[in-house]
Amino acid sequence: MTGSQAGIRIAACALAALAGGLSAAAAARIQTTPFGLNPADQGAFLQPANPERESPRMFSKSKHGGRIADWRLHHADGAGRVPDDAQTRNLRAFDEFVKKRGRVKAAGIAPDRWTALGGGPVGGRIRAILPHPADANTLWLGAATGGVWKTTDGGATWRAVGDNIASLTVSTMVIDAANTLYIGTGEWSQGHFGAGVFRSDDGGATWQFLPATDPGANNHWRYVSRMVAHPTQPGVIIAGTWRGIYRTADGGATWTRVHRLTPIGSESFFNHAHDIDFDPNNASRLTAGLVGGAVALSTDAGVTWQMQPIADIAIDLEGDTAQRVELAYSKSRPGRIYALVDRRSGDLYRSDDGGANWELMSNPKVLAEQGNYDNTLWADPFDDRLVIAGGVDLVRSTDGGATWKAFQSGTATSAESYRTINNTRTVIHPDFHWIVAAAGYDGAANRRVYLGNDGGVFRIEDVRTNLFDSVLQPNGWQRLNGDSLRVTQYYGVAASPDPNPYLAGGAQDNGVVFSSQGAGAATLRIASGDGMSPSIDAAADSLYYTIQWLAARRIDRASVPGNRQSFTICANLLDTARDASGADCAAGAAAKANFVAPLVLDPNNPLRLLAGGNSLWLSTDPRADEPQWRAIKPPSTGVHNGTTGTNYINAIGIADGSSNHIWVGHNNGELYATTSGTAATPAWSSMSGLPNRAVTSIHVDRDNHNLVFATYAGYAAGNLYTSADGGASWSNAIAAAQLPAVPFYSITRHPLRPGWLYLGTEIGLFASQDNGANWSAYNDGPANVIVRKLSWQGNDTLVLGTYGRGAFTLKPALDVQTVTVFEFYNAALKHYFRTADPGEAAAIDNGAAGPGWSRTGDDFKAWAAFAYPNEGRQVCRFYGSMVPGPNSHFYTASAAECNGLKSLAVRTPNGVPRWNYEGLSFAIALPGDAGCGATQVGIYRAYNNRADQNDSNHRYTTRQSEYQQLIAQGWAGEGIVMCAPA
Repeated sequence: MTGSQAGIRIAACALAALAGGLSAAAAARIQTTPFGLNPADQGAFLQPANPERESPRMFSKSKHGGRIADWRLHHADGAGRVPDDAQTRNLRAFDEFVKKRGRVKAAGIAPDRWTALGGGPVGGRIRAILPHPADANTLWLGAATGGVWKTTDGGATWRAVGDNIASLTVSTMVIDAANTLYIGTGEWSQGHFGAGVFRSDDGGATWQFLPATDPGANNHWRYVSRMVAHPTQPGVIIAGTWRGIYRTADGGATWTRVHRLTPIGSESFFNHAHDIDFDPNNASRLTAGLVGGAVALSTDAGVTWQMQPIADIAIDLEGDTAQRVELAYSKSRPGRIYALVDRRSGDLYRSDDGGANWELMSNPKVLAEQGNYDNTLWADPFDDRLVIAGGVDLVRSTDGGATWKAFQSGTATSAESYRTINNTRTVIHPDFHWIVAAAGYDGAANRRVYLGNDGGVFRIEDVRTNLFDSVLQPNGWQRLNGDSLRVTQYYGVAASPDPNPYLAGGAQDNGVVFSSQGAGAATLRIASGDGMSPSIDAAADSLYYTIQWLAARRIDRASVPGNRQSFTICANLLDTARDASGADCAAGAAAKANFVAPLVLDPNNPLRLLAGGNSLWLSTDPRADEPQWRAIKPPSTGVHNGTTGTNYINAIGIADGSSNHIWVGHNNGELYATTSGTAATPAWSSMSGLPNRAVTSIHVDRDNHNLVFATYAGYAAGNLYTSADGGASWSNAIAAAQLPAVPFYSITRHPLRPGWLYLGTEIGLFASQDNGANWSAYNDGPANVIVRKLSWQGNDTLVLGTYGRGAFTLKPALDVQTVTVFEFYNAALKHYFRTADPGEAAAIDNGAAGPGWSRTGDDFKAWAAFAYPNEGRQVCRFYGSMVPGPNSHFYTASAAECNGLKSLAVRTPNGVPRWNYEGLSFAIALPGDAGCGATQVGIYRAYNNRADQNDSNHRYTTRQSEYQQLIAQGWAGEGIVMCAPA
């Protein structure tokens, strides 16, 4: 076997020299970097269809539109419209699909095969926390796009309840005097449409939709920002929506709009009630915080209302400030109300006469420039001078709002720190949305308080403790996410193909998340802000990723053991946004990319990294300290949203098996392809007959590069288009007839099973095992949640990145198949070689590897690399070139050995024997403390001790007699290293 055809076998002495470092390298985890804040993006933007032609303005603090623009891109049709009942029709569409198609399993999907990942230090946006009024250990919480979760042990563990409600975007929760739960859906500041109001009479186990709140009939229910329940009258609920205040007295069967003001111009600022509170000393009185710097007052339990300006705050119709108002009553001092106003980065007002008159107390600036997104206020019911304000930061006042100090330090380790306030490291996540006292709070024996933010849910045992003077306080904030609360919003996920299961995900406001599975698994944050599109270079042990607007970075996991370093790699990537997320990218960058821009590593060549902005960019030295980029496709001249120059690339597809076959999809639905992708100037062809909605993903079949799949955004039928002739013609007939008319996000094929397709959509995962001729759904794992990205870990494990429920893995059920691992020997080369590939074995028999090769007959069984039982581990195959170095092969199922050798290969200079990773060859088991299993046989490994003569070799055999003969000949016995099926 020549050096170009097979790889060098590693010497046992070299392994011994590395042994101490391999385990450490495998166990080491990426360190976090300081968390940098990135202003969230606010606003609502779409024209409602009914019943009032009011145009909500878009309060976007970001010049790029950010998350709002991303939501719109993926939900609107070609004319920029989203149906008012978008979320309600999601569930209807899924139900109709199940009625027609059933829950037939396809492509190996089964309920018991899902594994949910996430939790730990990485959380997600929490909009509401609801303690049970009589049970201190029971709480519910509402996640931004993750639904309702419940704990009965004080937050130690959580479980999702109500997975199949029409919208998992929960912004408000309330429990009435009869212990009936209500949730309001829709998130106005981020544009996520809701589906109205739901109620539960059994603690959240089941939920009933309230038809009177259907956004399709009345779009006021598209966003329900706050609800409160009458403290003594069951069924009396007050709801603040983006188009006024509604009241029900019959548990939600009927609702009356009780507050609406005439819009100012085309705006209706004062109609949006973001906050409503009952006076804790008088249930007839309520105060509502309105968008526009005003409040509304009611003295008859919410039947009638009168508006009261907080101060002389001019409404800037052209500006970006929403002037949202959040309120907090001080129960111990009747009539005292605090108000946090989204003005000047956060003004704190106070009223001591029930809201009739207001005094500006201070300007804590806690809201920064995003008070419409994160804005919350809490007043101690037993201390009228203690108040906490949350926005970007968390601050506390002990003098009635006159002065403030940071209130964010906690008990986590420095590796989990987020950012710095006043030169003090803080460990609690920024961006606060909810603060609430525990059940039974009395200001003395019980001082427990909960809060929700973009990092999950936190608890402090003594809210009056002093956190101002020390970073790590024993009584500080404690993170309650644990491993069971999985509400992370992933834009993208990637998986390492080697046997060590590394995963990376780009998460909303949680940066890029790196995790490993198995014993001692860790989940760590390695970037700040919003993480986007990750790609893993397994050979170099590097992770490439973007944060918002194409700011590209790289982290070399093995570069500095114990001190992982992240580098910006966008020095001349001109479509990125300079400093948009704290990344020092290209000087003079034009900021011409989507908020979530694609970054793709060529599956055929890890030295080709592609990025999509206005142009398609290529770097051929991504491992360099400062990679260089050049455009290989010019910008589109097409129109998007009525303008030119914004039709950015939203999807990139590269054929597995050919770097020349590259596809790109744009915001307006344009699709381009080239078959000369490695040329200096590739030639591009434009496709026709496709929708004018955003292209969300492109997949090229690895066995047939003319078979191409493209998914599209928007609420429209047939968002999956297929071409069997390389793009000459397209069809969506089957998708339109079978699949729900919802946005599709990602499509992929099983690497080793032609025809097995997996489709990530707005309402979960769908699968086909006949190239899309028939589809089925089995969402028992990810539930009714957005599946934003699909990736593969090796050849057998599907990875789902969901926007609201974290990540899932699924190993599709396959028949467990065994293969024969053949052994060859070349006497002239003194080279032993093994393969489980019958085609490769036949080629060696026919002389394709050169003369002198023959089979030894010492074969053993293994599992196919894509179908092995739980104890199976995929085997890495390495080769060392003949010059320089021994011509030999080495096989290992040890993740530590595999990763260590791959990392060593990257760092080995030219002219020195180099380990070349050839991929995964078959699957085998590792021995346990008691050796191999009852239905397995041991595989012995022996080493010839000839590294000093440049003739190292290894033998693998299941025959103990053969192993003993090798030892008698001077070979070093290494014992049983693997277990094969008997």
